[in-house]
Amino acid sequence: SARLGVNDDKKKASLLKDERLASLQKLATIDLMPSGQVTDYQNRLAASLRSCFALTKDELQSIPVCEHCGYRPINEPKAISAGKTLALMDAKLDTLVENWTKALLDNLADPVTQENMALLKPKPRKLVEDFVSAGELPEDLSTPFIGAMKEVLSGLIKIPVAAAALRDALLSGGSPATPDELKKRFEDFLANISKGKDVGKVRIVLE
Repeated sequence: SARLGVNDDKKKASLLKDERLASLQKLATIDLMPSGQVTDYQNRLAASLRSCFALTKDELQSIPVCEHCGYRPINEPKAISAGKTLALMDAKLDTLVENWTKALLDNLADPVTQENMALLKPKPRKLVEDFVSAGELPEDLSTPFIGAMKEVLSGLIKIPVAAAALRDALLSGGSPATPDELKKRFEDFLANISKGKDVGKVRIVLE
């Protein structure tokens, strides 16, 4: 259960070529998007979910380690099976596409981007307007569409924040905190990372 079998191995290969992942890879070229999420997803899918279906009973009688993939139960405790993890990662793709689509639509509704949209040439502006009207990504994430999105969102300032950095700021050495103290730590953290920037254009992106 710690390794993917023949059928799940095929599903993994299919996920690596999935149109949803390809769409996210294209959207990740837009500076505002949390591209690290796509990188983490690919790394986990390619490296963490390993396949092995060559082990035989005879081999297991001679040595309690898989000679094909090096599996040792004591070194790789698994809470859930690799097949179940694969199914969860399939569903994760839908969640990522949904969240990224909402993030784009929310930012396109921002007054800063509305001003930029008025400056676009007719064709790229129509691509953006059609996306906003439909409320979902076009089937073909063409180069002109990605280019239009980059241009219209160019007025926003992306500040990537690692979850660990935010956690450290809130913990402040691990000391217990009242709600007001925790709120102040969070406000101080935001003030520090956005210092010297137009806060109206700043967008915090958790990587």
